[in-house]
Amino acid sequence: MKFNTKIPKEISVHDISFVLAQDPDCCESSNNDCQELEITVRNNGVGNFVTIKTERWAFDGDGTEDWFLDLIKEICK
Repeated sequence: MKFNTKIPKEISVHDISFVLAQDPDCCESSNNDCQELEITVRNNGVGNFVTIKTERWAFDGDGTEDWFLDLIKEICK
């Protein structure tokens, strides 16, 4: 996933939020239909602060988490 759109410097983004969802992993003991991960970026005038909120989000550990790290790096630019 790439964000190639640059926001003009005349426009400031103060808050942006993403909610990602995936099927539950095989180790999850709850009856959840999906796992959700909320990423929020808030600019308080000094800089961007990223928060990540989830009850559970699993990576297989086979390199599939690379897209997530790329997403966080892109958001923090």
